[in-house]
Amino acid sequence: MMSQNFETFTNIVNSSPVLTDRFSALVQDTISAARERHGVDLTIEDCTSIAELRNATLGAELDRDELDRQLQELPKLSDSKLKVDVAAGDQEAMAVALQKVNAGKEAVHHERSSEDRARRISLARELGIATPPPVQDDLRSRAEKIELLQEVKNPANRVALARKWGLL
Repeated sequence: MMSQNFETFTNIVNSSPVLTDRFSALVQDTISAARERHGVDLTIEDCTSIAELRNATLGAELDRDELDRQLQELPKLSDSKLKVDVAAGDQEAMAVALQKVNAGKEAVHHERSSEDRARRISLARELGIATPPPVQDDLRSRAEKIELLQEVKNPANRVALARKWGLL
């Protein structure tokens, strides 16, 4: 996702102490509200990307409903809500999460495919749609595992299996 450049806005705000104070107050309120209502920590960059905050900084009246709508569109908040909905079993949320995880994978250069797969797996785990496979070996005792390891001929496989079982 490309980040937008708000250099002109930043220059205007930094050139006026009144605008700097106004923007600072709006950002502090927005960050606090997002933390209290949604459990998400926003950055100044997140707040700068919200058009309603930029407009209010420059003198427009702050529309709280529009601010809330734009907040919900921020990736941090939309991912947080999506994760809650997926955990609740919402099939539509699951479909949206899958779409988000798979977005753009066709355009990834083959040399970056491993990185992209890792990124998608990480995102899927964050959204709660991918979980590590359950470990079936917990039913075996330590002694049984050691006995089974002695039967594995390949040393690399033996070490890998011992690590998987938590014996190393």
